[in-house]
Amino acid sequence: MVKKTTIMHFNHIISEFNKTITSIKLDERDVVKRAYKIIVLCKKVLLQMNKEVSKQQLTEEQEINFFKNIKIIPFQQL
Repeated sequence: MVKKTTIMHFNHIISEFNKTITSIKLDERDVVKRAYKIIVLCKKVLLQMNKEVSKQQLTEEQEINFFKNIKIIPFQQL
């Protein structure tokens, strides 16, 4: 079963991701550079999430929640 700290860790990852996305969008004027930075960030966050999930023993319900509600956030930026 996933501990609350893990769920909170995903919330922290997503919170930092959103802050960084906002910063990139505000600071980078060049569209190509902005897109590249966002793609790199998305890949980094998705890899980080995969590592966290692989460490955990998720129930089916938790796994569904992760894929439907958490992992989708970085994918929306791609």
